[in-house]
Amino acid sequence: MAVIVVGAAKGSPGASTSALALAAAWPGDVQPLVLEADAGGGDALLRFGLRDSPGLVSLAAASRRAGLTTALLRKHVQRLPGGVEMVVAPAESAQCMAALDALSPAWAEAELDDALLIVDCGGLGVVGPSAEKLLSASDVLVLVTAGSVEALAHTAEAAARLRDRVGTLVVAVVGHCPWPTAEVEAALGADACLMLPHDPPTAALLRGRPAPRNRWPLKPRRPLLDAVRRLALELRRRLPEQQAPADHQPPTGDGAAEQTNLATVLRGELT
Repeated sequence: MAVIVVGAAKGSPGASTSALALAAAWPGDVQPLVLEADAGGGDALLRFGLRDSPGLVSLAAASRRAGLTTALLRKHVQRLPGGVEMVVAPAESAQCMAALDALSPAWAEAELDDALLIVDCGGLGVVGPSAEKLLSASDVLVLVTAGSVEALAHTAEAAARLRDRVGTLVVAVVGHCPWPTAEVEAALGADACLMLPHDPPTAALLRGRPAPRNRWPLKPRRPLLDAVRRLALELRRRLPEQQAPADHQPPTGDGAAEQTNLATVLRGELT
């Protein structure tokens, strides 16, 4: 099994759109499953006009009896207009948190076979016990951030706080960023950094607002999906069945020198 957690720090929206884009653009024959796990409540149910059940609540209840397996997951998904299969969370935050807490014990002994699960955790400003167990079961954490100095500062704080909970940390920067990927990667202590373009038409499709001419499925080439395919290839390369995640090493040589500029700016923002 492989579990990719997608989340964002304070002031860095885009985790849900990025998680769905990853599933839609994943290369090869594998069809990822998406699980909404944002403690603040899910968005897909309202965005796509889906049913309340099956979903996260029914999955959490069933996992108490049968544990968490690929077969069980597939019984609680709904298919989005573009073909992506998703376990949708309730929009109400208290109901969502209760379902996540109920599902939490199942992560330690989950039997997901060869499934690829992309988990949309939304905001990771505060990580509760259920998110802790989910992160411990994950293979890769993708932190989505804007490229502004304040967004990168919040993401740097989240990266430092979560770094020892995950095997591999990847940063995805959405929109304009004045610093190159190597400098962002070094300053945030990430294993990789990729840039995702600001692409409102495609983002609107992924949020359930089809453009009048190009509806699902997402067949036309779009800047965001092209970039997300590159992100997917980077993630696939780092998954356990492809390559065991290497221990994180601090940047050396030119990378260490390159770190100084952005790292100094971020330290100034956080102090």
